[in-house]
Amino acid sequence: MEQAREASYWLHHLLQAFVAGRAALPLYMGLDAEPFSRLLASDPALASWQPTGPQHAAMQLRAELLAMRQEECQQIRDLLLAHAVAGAAPLADILAAAALGFNHLWEDLGLASRPDLRCLMTDCFPSLERLNAQQMRWKKFFYRQLCQAGGEYVCRAPSCDECPERAACFE
Repeated sequence: MEQAREASYWLHHLLQAFVAGRAALPLYMGLDAEPFSRLLASDPALASWQPTGPQHAAMQLRAELLAMRQEECQQIRDLLLAHAVAGAAPLADILAAAALGFNHLWEDLGLASRPDLRCLMTDCFPSLERLNAQQMRWKKFFYRQLCQAGGEYVCRAPSCDECPERAACFE
């Protein structure tokens, strides 16, 4: 088993993916402008980074789309925060923003693989990671958790075993 990493490792890792253009995140990665500026400033190699024209336009569009789903994003953020280790609050913001993206969560975050995302979840949201014992895809798992908590999200079947989309969630 891989050694656990602190939230700061994952925050920096996601920042590098974002700056490199591998992540499909909104402007500021889902953080407010000031915390994002502090995060950039924490890495001298990235401190002066500015998105290019097309990259900035894509990030701005994602930010506008995120603003239209702010309540939903907040519910996912709250779910993550309830399971966060110390220092992982910024990661909850980033993951919540990425969860509203169009690809797999690991892809929207700019990670190399789904197992990398599981490591991030194990390190930074361990009790939530343990709840996903069946290894459901993370975005679907988040919404399933919101559904089970009595939120406004309705699961399509009384159990995953009966759901016609089971393969889409677990494979």
